[in-house]
Amino acid sequence: MASIPPPPPPPISAAFKPHMLFDNKEDLKNVCAHVEYDEAYFLKEIRKRVAFLRTRLDNAVEGLPFYSHYAPVAPILQDGPQCGLIAVAMAMHQLEIRPNVTVDEIFSRAKELGFTNNGEMYSVRDMVSLVRDLGAEAKMSSNMKDSMELFCEHLKQGGAILVPYDSDRNHEPCCKCGHKAHWAIVTGFLLVPKEYSVEEGNSQSLIDTCNTAQDKQDGQLPYLQDEELPYLHHYRNTYYKMVAQCGRNISKVPYQDADTSDNDAAVVSDTNKTNTMGDNLNTTKHALKISDCNPRAKHSEEQSKHKSFNVNYEDFQVYVYARQGKSQHLALWKYDALAESNSQLVELGPDRELDDNTYILSEGSVKEGLCNKFVKLNG
Repeated sequence: MASIPPPPPPPISAAFKPHMLFDNKEDLKNVCAHVEYDEAYFLKEIRKRVAFLRTRLDNAVEGLPFYSHYAPVAPILQDGPQCGLIAVAMAMHQLEIRPNVTVDEIFSRAKELGFTNNGEMYSVRDMVSLVRDLGAEAKMSSNMKDSMELFCEHLKQGGAILVPYDSDRNHEPCCKCGHKAHWAIVTGFLLVPKEYSVEEGNSQSLIDTCNTAQDKQDGQLPYLQDEELPYLHHYRNTYYKMVAQCGRNISKVPYQDADTSDNDAAVVSDTNKTNTMGDNLNTTKHALKISDCNPRAKHSEEQSKHKSFNVNYEDFQVYVYARQGKSQHLALWKYDALAESNSQLVELGPDRELDDNTYILSEGSVKEGLCNKFVKLNG
């Protein structure tokens, strides 16, 4: 008698398919819409990106410190050529200016103002006007290659930056003369020392500048050491802001193991969240080595205390945290690569010229509208 084959395994829940590739964008968008974007999620993203970057560095000796400045924003996925409008929507949410505004509302307003037909935004000036119309402070800046210090200082003070660039197949910056023009929002940066001595045990140019003797005496260092990745240090101001935005107590944030895979989706199930965020907090690792506190009450105090220290950015390799509308993943790119891509946007791609859509080039060309320009935003 023939043996009966065992039954197939039960299907994986749609809410928990870690590292799965979705069949279409709608499935991915639906899952992204139901992910709980709290500080534990954002910390996991940061750790994942930083740990992956570390594996690619030639000078990643033991103890090489990484200094992270990051303001969180949840991803929004685009539908059609809406990358600029997606970046605007994320900026409105991140800066808490219009936290409930939708991409459709922004698209309708951009069309009313004559800036777009299909969602495209080929003018930095129009982006500035649109952002101002939505209630944010914005201005156009240029020459990103020579503006690294001003760029980072703007982020350090809590602003956001929208940058047009050429997007490669993996969404990283590339140089294709504007044929793959795309928009990203930059909400933070990462500093990695160019030179580091194991004997010295730290990056003197930054530690000596910002972690002063008075700060050490007060126990209020501008940077907080990550407990799981001891080489990673979070800038206190932006960290407290992240926790305040998420509305939860920093001392009760458990750590979820980060991985370095880069597949199209990594989603935590509701069941797994319940187990890690529930009653077992006393057995989980806290996010950072700091005492219990009320971050929402402490944020303004900490921000005023540590807002003025200086960093010599030339001593560091600078990376930027970015999001763009074709992936739910947080990106970490070299600043120089993004600046180089931004500086060579000169013409419309052949695929755009041949399709049936009509695109608005309000300044006459891609070069005049986008090349070597970006948008700075404040709340």
